[in-house]
Order: sequence, then C-alpha cells, then structure tokens
Amino acid sequence: MPNTRSEGAMKEEDQTPTDPVQLMMAMMKEMKEEAKKREDQLMRQLQEQAQDFAAALQTNRGNAGGSTKSKKMDVPVLKCPEDINLADFRDWQQRFADYTEVQKIMEECTLSGRQSLLRSGLDPAWTKLWSTGILEIDDRKDDINDIIKKILHYIREHRNPLLDRKEFLERNQHAGESIDVYYSALKSIDESCGYDVNPTCKVCDDACGHGDELQQERLRDRLICGLKDQAIQQKVLAIPFKDLTLKKALEVCRVEAASKETQASLNKSERQVNRLKERSSYKKGKIDNNPLSKSAQKADERCSNCGRKKHQKPDQCWARDKDCNNCGKTGHLKHMCRSEPKKEVNRMTIGQVKTSDDLVKITAKIGNADHQEVEWLPDTGAECDVITADCLKKVGTKVKDLRKDKAELCGPDQGRLKSLGKVTATLEREGMKYKTELHVLEKGTGPILSKVGCTALGLIPTGWPHVVNKLSLSSPDEGNGVDMLLKSQSAASIREQLFQEFPEVFPPDDEVLPLKPMKGPPMKIELLPGTSPIRRYRCNTIPLHWQDKVKAHLETMVQKQIIERVPQGEAPEWLFSMVVVPKAGTDEPRVTVDFSPLNPFVKRPMYPCRVPAEEVAQIPPGMTHFTVLDGRHGYWQVLLDKPSSKIMTFNTPWGMFRYLRNAMGLISAGDEFNRRGDDAIAGIPNVKKIVEDIIIYDKDEDTHLQRVKEVIQRCDEHGITLGRRKSTIAEPSVTWCGYRISKDGYTANPGLVDALTKFPVPKNRTDVRSFCGLVQQFEALSADLTGLLEPIRALLPARSAFVWEGLQQQAFEKTIAELTSPRVLTQFRPGANLRLETDASQRFGLGFALYQEEGKVWKILRVGSRTLAPAETRYSVTEIELQGVVWATKKLKFYLRGKAFEVIVDHKPLVSIINHKALDEIETPRIQRMKEKMNMYLATAVWRPGVKHTVADAFSRYPVSEPTEDDLEGDEEMEKSVKLTLNAVSLQDPKLEEVRLKTETDPVLLKLKEVIVDGFPEHKANLDTELRDYWGIRDKLSIVDGLIMYGSNRIVIPTSLRRQVLDELHAAHQGRERMLQLARQSVHWPRIHEDLSNLSKGCDDCATHKASQAKEPLVQDEQPSRPGEAVAADLFFMKGVSTSSSRTSTVAGQKSTIVERAASTPRTWRKP
Repeated sequence: MPNTRSEGAMKEEDQTPTDPVQLMMAMMKEMKEEAKKREDQLMRQLQEQAQDFAAALQTNRGNAGGSTKSKKMDVPVLKCPEDINLADFRDWQQRFADYTEVQKIMEECTLSGRQSLLRSGLDPAWTKLWSTGILEIDDRKDDINDIIKKILHYIREHRNPLLDRKEFLERNQHAGESIDVYYSALKSIDESCGYDVNPTCKVCDDACGHGDELQQERLRDRLICGLKDQAIQQKVLAIPFKDLTLKKALEVCRVEAASKETQASLNKSERQVNRLKERSSYKKGKIDNNPLSKSAQKADERCSNCGRKKHQKPDQCWARDKDCNNCGKTGHLKHMCRSEPKKEVNRMTIGQVKTSDDLVKITAKIGNADHQEVEWLPDTGAECDVITADCLKKVGTKVKDLRKDKAELCGPDQGRLKSLGKVTATLEREGMKYKTELHVLEKGTGPILSKVGCTALGLIPTGWPHVVNKLSLSSPDEGNGVDMLLKSQSAASIREQLFQEFPEVFPPDDEVLPLKPMKGPPMKIELLPGTSPIRRYRCNTIPLHWQDKVKAHLETMVQKQIIERVPQGEAPEWLFSMVVVPKAGTDEPRVTVDFSPLNPFVKRPMYPCRVPAEEVAQIPPGMTHFTVLDGRHGYWQVLLDKPSSKIMTFNTPWGMFRYLRNAMGLISAGDEFNRRGDDAIAGIPNVKKIVEDIIIYDKDEDTHLQRVKEVIQRCDEHGITLGRRKSTIAEPSVTWCGYRISKDGYTANPGLVDALTKFPVPKNRTDVRSFCGLVQQFEALSADLTGLLEPIRALLPARSAFVWEGLQQQAFEKTIAELTSPRVLTQFRPGANLRLETDASQRFGLGFALYQEEGKVWKILRVGSRTLAPAETRYSVTEIELQGVVWATKKLKFYLRGKAFEVIVDHKPLVSIINHKALDEIETPRIQRMKEKMNMYLATAVWRPGVKHTVADAFSRYPVSEPTEDDLEGDEEMEKSVKLTLNAVSLQDPKLEEVRLKTETDPVLLKLKEVIVDGFPEHKANLDTELRDYWGIRDKLSIVDGLIMYGSNRIVIPTSLRRQVLDELHAAHQGRERMLQLARQSVHWPRIHEDLSNLSKGCDDCATHKASQAKEPLVQDEQPSRPGEAVAADLFFMKGVSTSSSRTSTVAGQKSTIVERAASTPRTWRKP
C-alpha cells in the first residue's frame, strides 16, 4: 500500500515528544490554553449580557414617559421540573409573555440577552437541564419561543397524564371560591390531562367536534360533584339529566350563589341596624372608647375566613384549604369560626358591659402586700378573672412583677386581647376567700370577675343557673367544722381550695423538698432463716443521651431523702440491679430496682387486703355525694430501719445507692403500707379504703364536706400524701375500684363481663367452631348448655349449608345468658384459689378469663377482651403474648394483688420469663418493661397446648372492646424505651435510614416481617426454607420503626448491605473475636459468625492479633556456678537432619566431651 500521509503530518509526528515528562508538559500547556480560551469567552458573554440589560432598562425608562423611576416588576419564575404540570406551565407562559410586553425589553435585546432574560425566569433545576444539553437547546440560534416549546416538550415527555387526571377527579370547590374561579381551575386541569381535543368520532368516522362534547361532559360532572354548597348541588341535580348541560349547570350555580350572597348581605345589614337600635344611651356614649367594640367595628374590614385584610378575590385567601380547629370544617380559621365555640383551656372569653350598679367591692391581696378594696364587675359569661394595668397599683404590684401569660384572651366578639402577664391573688368578700390567677390587660373597662369567682365568693349559688328548690346555709356559730367557703363553691372550686389549704397532703408534682414520712416506727424487712446475701454486680447500660436525666433523677431522690449514697469504702452485703424505663407521656426516666431475687426469702406480714366487691356492697343506696382520693408516693413514705436499708442497696453507673424508704417491687411493701393507711383513717364512718384508693360517701353536702376535710386532716397528721390528678370531690357518681357508684347503688365495671355479653354473632363456620369450643368448657357447670347449643352445632358439618336464621340467633342469645348466669359466672370470695388464662392474637386482639375454685369446680369470675392498639400490631409473638398477661393483671389487680395464682399461657417462652428470669437477664427493653409490671404479682406461669386453650383463645380472636387510654398508658413509654435503645446502637442515623430502605426492598426480610406480625408456625417444617435460619431466634425478633430487631440492640441487616457491614467490622483488623464482639453490640444476620471467621482467616493482619500469637513470656534460667556447666540450643541439626529430639536439645555435663556425645546421640542429656 502506498503511504498516503502528507509530509506536514509526517514532520509533525516526528516533532512529537517521546519523553513522558515532555509529553506531560505539552498536555498541561494545551489544557491551560484551552481553559484560558473558555474563560475569555465566558467573560465576553457576561459583558454582552450586562450591556443588553442596561439597554433594556434604558428602553423601559423611556417608555415610562421620561420618568426617573421605572416600575419594578419581578420576572415570573417557572417551578422546578419535579413540581410542574401543564396547567402551571401555561400560567407561567402567559405571565412571562405579559411581563415582556409590559417591560418592552424584547425588541431591543439581542438573542443572548433574550436567552438570559428567559433563564432568569427559570428555576435553577431548569437552567441545569439547559446547560447540560438535556433540553437540546442551541444557544446560537434558538430564540425564546423555540426554547419554551422545548421546555413544553420535556414536560409532556416526563409528566404522566394520570397525575393530572387524578388531580382533576379530586378537585373540589374550596371554601369562599366562586363558581367561575372553580370552573376555570377545572378547565385548566382538564387541558393538562392529555385527552384528545378532537378525537375521531365513532359514528361519523370524522373529527366532527364530538371531542368537545366529551370535554364538556367531564367538566359538567366534576363541577357538580365538587360543589361545596349542598343546597346549590341539590338545585342542579333537580334538572332532568337530558337537559343538564355544562352551560345550564353553570347558569344555575351562578344564580343560586348570587342569591345566597345577596341574602347574606341583607341579613347582615339588618342585624347591624337592629344592634344599633338596641343600644342604650349609656352604651352609645361609651362604645367608641371601648377597645373591644373597636375591634368589632373593624371586623367588616377583615376577611371572614382568615381575619386579615379583606382580599380582592375570595380565592386569594390563604385559609381556603385550612381546617377549622373549632368546627372541623374547611375554609376558615378557628378565630373566625361562626359555629358555637368549643371550650378550651388556653382560650378565655372576657365580658365588657358594665354599669355603676353592677359593681361589687372586693378585697384583693397579692403576696405580702396590704389589702386593697377594688370594684369588680361580676360577669357569668367570663371564663377568667381580669384586671387592667391601671388597677395594679391598687392591689400592690407592678407590671414588671407579672409572670408570662400563655393564655389566649378574647372579647365577646372573639377579637384577641393583649395580655401583659398574670399574677396570683386572693380575693375576699364577706369572709369568703377565692384564690385565682388574674390576667392583666393593657386596656379595658376595669376588673372583671368570672363565673367561677362569682360562685366562690357567694355572688351566685352553686350550680347556677339551675333551679334551686331550697338553699340553706348554716351559720358559722353552729360549729359544724365546715367553712362557709366550702359550702358556697362548686366541686371544682372546693377541690382547688382543699389543695391550697393542705399543701403537704397535696404536694405539687415538681416539689423537691424532703418527702414527709408516714407516722409510725421504721419498717423492718424480715428474712427467712439461712438466707445468704445476694449480690448482682452487673450494671445495666443506660443510653448516652439519657444519662444526664437519670443522674438528675437520682439526685432528686436523694434530695427527697428517698435514697442515699453508699459511703465510699463500704462493701455492701446485698446488691441489686437498677433498671431504667421512661415514664408515660414524658421524656423523664423512671428508676426501678429489680428485687425479684430477694422476694422468695422475705417473710411477708400478710396483712389482709379488703375485697372491692365486699366493700362496695356495704355502701348503702341513696347516697348522693361521693369523694374519691388517690394516694401518691405511698410506698416511699414508709421509713426503713438501718439493717433493712442496707438490704435495699442497688448498683448504678455512678456508684451504689440504698433506699431509706419502702420501695415498689418488694413483696412485703404493700402489706406494711396498707396497715399504716388503714390505721390512719380508722374510726371515721362512711369511709372505705383499698390500698391507695379512698372513697367517702354521704347523703347531704354539709356532712360530706365535713367528713372529707376530716379524712384529709387525718392524712396530714399521719404524713400521707394524696394525688391531685385523680382526686374527685363531692360528685354525684364516681368510679372506684372497678365499680360505678351513685345514689341508685353500684354496678360492676361492664368491661369485666363484656367479653361474654357482647360476644359477636358467628358469621361463618370458623366462628361457629370457636364459639362452640368456648361453650364446651363450661358444659360441666350447666346442664342446659348442651341443649341450648344444638341448633348452632348443626352448622358445623361441612356438608350442611351455613344458614344463620332465627332459631340459631335465639339459641345464641340464650347460651350467652346462661354463660353469665350464677351457675357459670361466680362472685369473688377472698381466700379462694384463682387461675388466670390469657391469650393474644396478632391479628385480632387480647383476651383473658379469670377463674375461681369452688369445691372442685373452676367457675368464671371475670372475662375481658379488646382489640390491638396500632403499636401492638408490630410486637413479636413473645411480646404480644406477654402484653396479654400484663393487660389482664392490670384489669384484675384488685383480685390478684397479694394473692398467689397461676397464669395459663400457650406460649412456652413466657414460662421462663415470668417464673425464672430477672430484669437484668432480659435483653429486649419492651419485655423488660412488661416483666417489671409483673413483679408486683405472685404469678406462676404454666404452659398449656393451644388446642386446649380454647376460652382465652376465643376471646382474643373475637374482641368486643377498643383499647382505652388507661390500656395504652404504658404502650407509649415502652415504644419510647425501645426507640431509645435503638438510637443507642453504634450505627449512625444515615446508616439506619439506609438499612430501613434496603429492608423494605429485601424479599427475604419482607417475608420475615409478615411472619413476625402474623406469628411463626408451630413447626419449623411449615416455615419457608429461606426463613428457617431465623427459627432459633423467633422469640427475640420484633419490628421497631421499620427495622427488624434481634434482642434489644441488634439490627437484622439486609443481604445487600452485609458486605459493607463486614468491611466496617473488619476495618480495624482486630481479629475474629473482637469483630464478633462488635457485631453482638449492633448487627445480626444468619451465619454472621461464619462470615466473620472466613474473613479473618484470609487476612494476614488479623492473624497477628490472634490470641494464639501472643508473645512468649521470658523464662529466666538458673545462673550456672562455673563455665561450661550448662549448654542450650534453640534449633539443632545433626548431620544435616533435624529431628524432634534435637530441636529442644539441652546439654548439661561435666566436661567438653558432652558436646561430642550429644552430636553422636540424638537425645537430651542432663547432668546426673
């Protein structure tokens, strides 16, 4: 082949450097030159754009008539590609065209200037698509219209029309939105839905315009369905469908909307006229100076939906999509709501009208200031007590001394009022006292006394405005021991007054003073003979971000003299573990100690506990006033003697502490507290007490209030504290110990038998089978059950048709009635043996049945069932089964506390958890929390096969009640405890999120999640092959925040991330054991030990850290007494051959001939 290259090319090739260094230098020179060219080009473009903008600005000023100030107008900006739709694009396109027309800058700008102008109206995401070439824009020739078409093409290609069609179908008329605005919005969305404008007609086979008819039908249907006003919608639907066109529907909607607006305006004008006519001459002279009235006058100038300045168009109101927090409707805010306002804690209404005859002189006192008499306006419509800034000096305080007021104050017209702060004051009138919070207004008509204050100071009777048949007040001279204040106040006011009068009995929750001990000698813990001290040295780990709160909580307990630090250097004989869990509804920790190892060796004083059923039965009917008092910090008020205090020592990360007071979890704690509490109120009639719950009952109010005060005084004398939150004073009916008590008598808590009385009617053969299995367990107690169940049993055979008729319904109702009859359902008898059966279904709910032994027969005492809470549906099998036990014991605490009983379960792991494991031996925080709740009961778990566990199983599969707030009280804190443990693992938050996302896409872990929620099968063979690796740990698996947890702190890692986790564990090359130790702290997957072992075996760096590679200790030989006495060799070759004996030859002899002998004989020689 002839050489076709030119001489210039050959010469250029010959001059190309061959040295790598020269070649690199030449390449760098070319790169610098090219970068310089790009920089110069960019600078020229920027200068050209600046000139274009200057020219455009000059042109705009000239068009403005020569004025020196140009009208400022922002460039409309197109939304980012992710948020844009065709309707938004068309709106932007029109506004951008208007902008360029108004500014008159398109005519004078160059191509690059127009492009720059368009670029300034695009979201940064669009400019990136432009600069990277994705929009395929040619900067050299594409004008604005060409670029806009390409942007529209991009939107059409990447926007799924289904999104716009979904928006069209869900578009409803907003509150305050006119018919025309609503219709235009629908039409704009419809044009973006991708429908053919003129499709080929199926009848004429031509584009005849039927496509427009289809569009009009779509718009008509959506318009009617989305109307906000139901009355207008009803008018439109009254039109015959054949005559109902889009045009007709719009006409009717416009006419009806216009008529409603006209009617509203007329009514409004009429109300204003009537309001003016009704004003008195006094009000006419004062109304202009009243700030509340001024706010009412300005109401017409505000928007009726949001309260701000009135908008030009209704659709401009930002509140049109907001939900009202008062009535729940959409389209306006709460403070503009016209519905009846709901009563709120932080929103208070204040009155405004007064006359000189209405004022009452009341003495007000704040702190230690002198008493001052102030004129107040009683207003039963006011919800709080108010004083103005001008009157503060009269009551002895200043504005700077006020506390911050978080309440939202409003006048009668719902207009907001400015509060300068609040102050606590005591108001007195004719010997009656009323302590209240005064809200201080900057301006106003003067001090206003609320309805509560009017009642407390005797201005209106208790219960006003109810009709009073007879009103009699005893004089103070009668000496009945009841203050006039208590007799004249409402129940809520009496409650608050008692709290103020007895602050030591009702201490505030945040008080940190030493807790007052109960009256009596210190409590002594007696141990069984031969008991050896127990020491649990293990200190449970506390999450890092929780440690400060736990330390602060311990210090608070020290300040309250509940616990004390063990002196330094003292070695305790007894030591137990501290367990920390969160309190319900707060972030504060709850410190507990696991005394379960100690309880079997403690002598119980066995103080008898009263039975609720017997105590309630002794309350005679006809009682009209009831008071319930609830104990607070009861156990902590019982002092311990010094030897017992040393027994109650526990370990923490910050040292050892010991209890100075009685503590929860100790088996004898309740006996001693009950004895002292009963002694405190002994001798007072009409008073019953069970554990910490006290009930007082009487027929008349005076006697009742006297008795309530006497009980509280006894508590004060004996050092008993009561809780404020659960105390109820002088009510006509109360709930006490599971019974509802009123003047008509008492009824048992219906929830304790609802599981039977409200058992659902069977709907299929499976339901019938469960119901028959339930009834079969009680056929021995009632001979009638067998006959009653026959019509229902006839539906069990598969060959028979399932037809539930009147005969079956009648049999079902009679069977339920028989199950709740005395022959099956018994009454509680103290001393009888109890047995509790519980079960849980991960799909349905929880159920229990409490039995009592009568003779040799077990009869039902109480039953119950409820559905699962949302958090409980994510529990593992063990957790939900244990939750069923905890819930049942909580419902039946008045029957089970202090009584040894059996818990029958069909889940074997519960036996070891309830009977044997201590709190510090349980890894899962949720199970640990449940176990702690079980420590107050003397329960022994017994396993029963599921096929024989029919009663509790039926209740759990067919729950009849929803979980109450009391049932869910512990769920939040348990869920929080699990999440706190999850946050304490070594993985960072971004890693957790990645693991969560990968878990959702891992097919094996998705199946595992379903099995965890639905429950594992009874046999491993019934489990999917790919999930059988998790069979051995199935009781420790749970789902927390989208992650699968193994135990308390180990996350199950998806397959796609396991290689990455292995690399992170292996990064430090610390050897197999150290990697396994790190893995046990945070991660898990099947055969993780094998993966880590294989990884460490192939790594030379890990081999150096093996335990077998430790340095040999230096062995010091005995020093010889003379030269040549001992000879040693580390490695010895004999005639070129290494032998096992020669490798460790040690030569010891008398002369040098020993070496020759060792060389000829492969043995170890030693001196004889």
